[in-house]
Amino acid sequence: MYYNDWIAGISYDFNVSKLVPASNVRGGLEFSVQYVLHLFKPKEIMHRICPDYL
Repeated sequence: MYYNDWIAGISYDFNVSKLVPASNVRGGLEFSVQYVLHLFKPKEIMHRICPDYL
């Protein structure tokens, strides 16, 4: 989900490892939230690095 400078997501992590005593073959629900900072503006490249030969 995107809202202004915020990004949020929900996912589920499936566990398929053979480490059964630790995980009991269970996955887990995961949430993520990000905020995009606009601290600098990337440089604009005015030339091409690779020339066209054809």
